[in-house]
This record gives sequence, C-alpha cells and structure tokens, in this order.
Amino acid sequence: VTLVEDAGRATMRRVVREWGDQLARGGVGLFYYAGHGMQIRGKNYLIPVAADVQREDEVEDESVDVNTVHRGRRRRHPRRWPRTCGYLHAPW
Repeated sequence: VTLVEDAGRATMRRVVREWGDQLARGGVGLFYYAGHGMQIRGKNYLIPVAADVQREDEVEDESVDVNTVHRGRRRRHPRRWPRTCGYLHAPW
C-alpha cells in the first residue's frame, strides 16, 4: 500500500509511474484519488494540491492527465486495455 497525501504535481506523477512499475512486476492494483479533478474538452485531469489554475490553457501544465494513470495500469496487461479505455466521462 502506498499512501500519498497533499501531493504536488511532480510527486503525483512520480507515484503514478512507480505504481505502474509495481503492476508490471505482477499483482493487482487499485488507484484511489480523493481530490479535485476537472474535464476539459473530453480529457480528465487530477488537480494537485497548490495547483494554480486560473485559465483553461493552464490545466495541462498544472495537473496530471488521468490517461497517465491508465498508461501505468496498461503496463501490466497491455493487450487487455485498449487505448479507448483511458477516457472517463462523468454523467454529471
């Protein structure tokens, strides 16, 4: 179990990479994120602590793309996870 609290962007990206590496070695993984997120033009982003997003064009620079998490998961079973699996659409 890896617990990360109040992480900034660099830490979030590092932890996601490490999680993908652990999955590649075998086992089962669960990624749980209890923070803020947003969707811009069909792409979903996790917003780190202390992110300074004032405009839509800053989101990519200040956040973590959800597809980064999906890429880490696909390292474990690349043939089981089609590229389209990386898109999540909230019904609200």
